[in-house]
Amino acid sequence: MKTNKLTAAAVAAVTAFAPLFSGGLTASAKTPRQRPVYPTWVPKDFESALEFSNTYGNTRVEGQFVCFVLRRGVDTSAAKGYLACFPPYTCSYDSKVMSRCTDEFYYAVDEPWENDRVFEVIVFCTSSVGTFHLTFESAEEGIKQYTFDVDDDFNVTETDKYSWLPDCEKEFDEFRRQNGEVSVRGNNVIFCLEDNMGEGARWVHHSTEWTRYVEHIRDVDCSARSELIKNGAVTKTIELYKGVKNGNEKLTATYMDASSEDGEVYKTLTADCEVFDDAKSVLLAGQTRITVVDKDTGEPFSDEILAKHPFTFGTDVRIGRMYTGPVFVVKRNPQYIDGELAELFYSADSFDFLCSDQPEITKHENGALDLLFRTDLNITGDVNKDGVFGIADAVCLQNWLLNGRNDEYFDWKAADLCIDNKLDIFDLVMLRKKLTKTGPAAHVSKGNEPVLVVETAASWKQQQDILVYDASGTAHHVYKSDGNAAYGDYDEPTVEENVPIIEFGSDGWYEELEDIISKPYSLYAKLKLDEEMLSQTNELSRRAEEISSEKWLETQPHWLDGSTMTIYLVNKVDSGETHLAKLCTLLASDSCLDNEEVQGYVLGLLKNDAVDYPDLDMELETYLKYAKNKSEAPEKVTNVTA
Repeated sequence: MKTNKLTAAAVAAVTAFAPLFSGGLTASAKTPRQRPVYPTWVPKDFESALEFSNTYGNTRVEGQFVCFVLRRGVDTSAAKGYLACFPPYTCSYDSKVMSRCTDEFYYAVDEPWENDRVFEVIVFCTSSVGTFHLTFESAEEGIKQYTFDVDDDFNVTETDKYSWLPDCEKEFDEFRRQNGEVSVRGNNVIFCLEDNMGEGARWVHHSTEWTRYVEHIRDVDCSARSELIKNGAVTKTIELYKGVKNGNEKLTATYMDASSEDGEVYKTLTADCEVFDDAKSVLLAGQTRITVVDKDTGEPFSDEILAKHPFTFGTDVRIGRMYTGPVFVVKRNPQYIDGELAELFYSADSFDFLCSDQPEITKHENGALDLLFRTDLNITGDVNKDGVFGIADAVCLQNWLLNGRNDEYFDWKAADLCIDNKLDIFDLVMLRKKLTKTGPAAHVSKGNEPVLVVETAASWKQQQDILVYDASGTAHHVYKSDGNAAYGDYDEPTVEENVPIIEFGSDGWYEELEDIISKPYSLYAKLKLDEEMLSQTNELSRRAEEISSEKWLETQPHWLDGSTMTIYLVNKVDSGETHLAKLCTLLASDSCLDNEEVQGYVLGLLKNDAVDYPDLDMELETYLKYAKNKSEAPEKVTNVTA
């Protein structure tokens, strides 16, 4: 996460809020930038250049510096005492944005012409704000282009097309761990290939269409280098392909005996590629691509933002009588999921996404799936982490922007109101607007606070089925019987012993609900409150203490094996005091608050399947209409004659 320094204009803008906050601020101009000292990680000899190459590959970008470490050859035909590196290249760049600070050669031994490799270390330093383009061009290696952006603080970010591509062993291993041996990114297909030179084997590549829809772009040697710059026993190579035309093409890489064309096959990797969107996108068979964009602007959220504010959705998958509900957390954009999600979507008898903002779905012929979510990310504004959003948070953010202190009581995620992964004056402006809308102070519900409970229990209280909804609208499930409890979805239940039945209203009931929510395996993904019901639930739960009445409307839709279903609203105020509001008891001798607002809310829960019981909403709705008509009917008068 980057933080912008306040410019004079920004400070002046903060000063404009002085009536809201305490004290005034003094504007000051940014001081002239001094040339910084080279960072310690810039190689200064052959050994450190070798370590750099194995750790970062060709390039490292940090702060105001860009460092290139290039493996160079030596022209052994040159006269002894004269060093000629090859391949010869031309280097062109924009000197107005970055300047070339140093260019050094480091050799393995005192007589470099006895070896076939040396390192060239080139360091660039920022000169001004803007975009920096750099090109290396040689007859042997072709053209390599790099692009860097320099922000207002003179910090550099690499923005060229292939900045993500691994070019050393460490990056190769991490990329393969996260993405697998075959993966896609945009319209690129990536093979991560490992070759043990001692096995006498090789990788053989094949295509069903031979670059009709997908063409080979480059290969990148990511192998570790030894002290003498020689490959070790294991080589690691990236093979990069790019989609060029809409269609389907299957690529294979076969690791086989190198002694003959029909030698023993040790391993085969396959990429069944669907190229679409004018060759701008590629998906593999059975793969799902998830993209999350801003509901208002349509702009994708950055990886940095989703890493701090993950987007989560559940699924309700029904295959015969089996119910499952995988939950997916999106922390990268786009995020690719192999196998499970697409396979369930195509094979299930029914499939529903459990989230407020339903995705736009695109199906592909190779069984791949495209999901586009348009959503808002909700930022609380509780900057000082006290559970209350108010003027103290605005003061905290203002002080942090001016002083730059990394206070343990400062939550930058809650302060990033602009959702751009940086903190500046604009976040303070947004926070002030949010404060104006919500009032001087408002309790901030934490996601793990219980707000709604649905209890189904046997009349003799030896069995108890509980759904607990937290403040984010997520359901948590526990079934208790004879002192044992099973949590979450019951295909593979997590069981605990000696778990007592919850007596609502008795001591400790709130803590027991918190304990259910805290268990990761209690998640019940098939149920989730939609945006409208979540808003109503949070609003009514804040008034849980008020929602009590002596007017009970007796109803009785039907009996169910002596069981009852009771719905409670829950609230915990800042003082720590807990409140419980019993809204209604269904399925047996039924009672519901004689309050149209509450009746409408309960019907909304049933209609939106927040209670896992079919057709109960229609039965209750029918009865409420009957009860209303009965109560409004004129009193029957019988004339009695003497």
